[in-house]
Amino acid sequence: MIAVLGNHDYDRGEEAVLAEMLTDAGVTVLEGAATVVDTAGGQVGIAGVKGFGGGFAGCTVAEHGEKEMKAFGRHAATTAQALRDALGQLDVGLQVALTHYAPTRDTLVGEPLELYPFLGSHLLGAAIDGEPVSSAERKAEDLHTTGTPDDEMDGGQPHNLVPGKRRQVRLALHGHAHYGTEVGVTPAGTAVRNVAAPVIGAPFAVYQLPEVVRIR
Repeated sequence: MIAVLGNHDYDRGEEAVLAEMLTDAGVTVLEGAATVVDTAGGQVGIAGVKGFGGGFAGCTVAEHGEKEMKAFGRHAATTAQALRDALGQLDVGLQVALTHYAPTRDTLVGEPLELYPFLGSHLLGAAIDGEPVSSAERKAEDLHTTGTPDDEMDGGQPHNLVPGKRRQVRLALHGHAHYGTEVGVTPAGTAVRNVAAPVIGAPFAVYQLPEVVRIR
C-alpha cells in the first residue's frame, strides 16, 4: 500500500509520528519521494506529495504582498517542485502521481468556487505535465499584473509543452475535495481522479492502467 498524508494529518504537528505509524504497518508514505511497484503487467512508478493550495487560472495565489501571503505562495511552489523532483526520479514507462490536493480545477466542480484556492494548485498540474517551471510561474505573474492568466489571453493553450518532452504520467490521484467530481484532466490532458470517499461513493476505487478505466 502506498499513500500520502492529508491536511488533517498535519493539524497537531504530529505528521512525522503518523507517517512512522503507517510505515510500521507496512504502508509506503510518500512526501516528495517516489517508488516503483512490480506488477504482472510490468512496473508502475508512483511519485507522491501532499501538495498544497494556491488556486488555478483566474484565481491564483502569487508570492506578493504580506509575508503571510508570500509564505502561502512559496509553500505552494515548494511542494509542487517536490512532486516534480519525485517524478524525475522515475525511469519507468507507466507513472502515477499521488497527491492530497487537486492538480486541476476539473475535479473540484461541486465545491464552492471560493474554496478552490485552498483545494489545489495549478503548479501541481504543471509538475505532473512536465511544464517548465518558468512557464507556470509566469502564469501566476500574468494574473497578478493583468488580472488575466496568460493561457486565457492566448486561447487557453498550454505553454512550452513539447509532446516528446512531457512526463509519462498516466494517472494523477488526489483527495481533499469531498464535494468535488471524480473525473478530470490536467491542462496537458493527463487523467485525474478525485478519490475522496464521498466522491467515489466507496472506501476505495480500482482503476485499470494504462487505460484509466474504473473497474471497481
